[in-house]
Amino acid sequence: CKHLRDDHLCGIYETRPQICRDYTTDACEYEDDWVYDMYFETPEQIWEYAEAVAPRGAGQSIRSRKPPLLPVLN
Repeated sequence: CKHLRDDHLCGIYETRPQICRDYTTDACEYEDDWVYDMYFETPEQIWEYAEAVAPRGAGQSIRSRKPPLLPVLN
């Protein structure tokens, strides 16, 4: 948020929008003992995992194919 101050407090607390007033941290994952199944610290670790789970053939892209273009109306 652009109104978040350096001390991590709201800079417009008294006049904050309704969405901020309605927000709650009741179900925040940081206040739970939840544990990740996998935890990646670097992009290289994500790449290695992706290669192990879904290896690509030679010349294949990791992206899906582009959809066909829509016809142009005249």
